[in-house]
Amino acid sequence: MIYISQQFCNSLDFYDQMTEQCASTCNRCPSSGNNGTTCTDFAHDCTARIGLCNNPNYDGLMHRACAKTCNKCGGCYDASSKCKSWAAHGFCTSPEYDRNMRLRHCAKTCRLC
Repeated sequence: MIYISQQFCNSLDFYDQMTEQCASTCNRCPSSGNNGTTCTDFAHDCTARIGLCNNPNYDGLMHRACAKTCNKCGGCYDASSKCKSWAAHGFCTSPEYDRNMRLRHCAKTCRLC
């Protein structure tokens, strides 16, 4: 069953869902305290979807899944596709969440960079 899951790890269509639900299987466990320093494409179909790199509707996804192809290495971005919703419910302002958590998951939305 792991093989089937791993097939979806590198598909742009399932990238966010697999990262959230199968981070260990997909080798995407968050690094501590930053947005990562390695520049790579995690999705296998990045070159086929290069046209989405500068589409604002796909900015976060393409930054996370296709950083190398889209030339979006480093910089300020949200690691989660749910940041806008979380922010609307207080993620960026509530003392319940510390700065490192905000930086790791929603740096751009929470205006931490």
